[in-house]
Amino acid sequence: FLTQFPEPGAVHAFVLYTSGRAEQLAGDNAAAVIRLKEFEDTYPTARETPLAALQRADLLYRLGRTDEAEALSEELSQSEASETLRTQARLRTLQHFVDAAQFDSAASLLLSTDWQVKKMPELAVLAFAALRTGDALMLSENFGDALRCYRLVPPHAQLLARQRSEVERARQIFQI
Repeated sequence: FLTQFPEPGAVHAFVLYTSGRAEQLAGDNAAAVIRLKEFEDTYPTARETPLAALQRADLLYRLGRTDEAEALSEELSQSEASETLRTQARLRTLQHFVDAAQFDSAASLLLSTDWQVKKMPELAVLAFAALRTGDALMLSENFGDALRCYRLVPPHAQLLARQRSEVERARQIFQI
């Protein structure tokens, strides 16, 4: 389809973005990265462009291209994208650092960011990353930064209350 209708336009944009997502769902992450990048380059002002960039960063992490993924996530977190997408970019980078046991990098991101996370599941991701990073810093006897990480973790009761609130909101939406 893209070769038959190469001219930019609404249908072309939809097909280009959707084909990137289809490549991802088919398991061809490398092709999906290329297609999403093509979408971003062709439609830099489209509403879906920041989302495509976030998805591309996720795919780059999966492909082991962490330097590219981190740079893209940083660019997205500093962009004019919505606060939600900027926060998602930071959280995904943070999660990558924690999963890769790069706790110094995780601590640097945790402690240099003004986290304005108030909703689940983002709050849970931040809390668990801060806990794991704090634990690792305690083991390496970096007590000051460990305590600063722990301070980012809301009290257990507050986390449970927020989770209950989200469940109740979902019940209302879906009338369960």
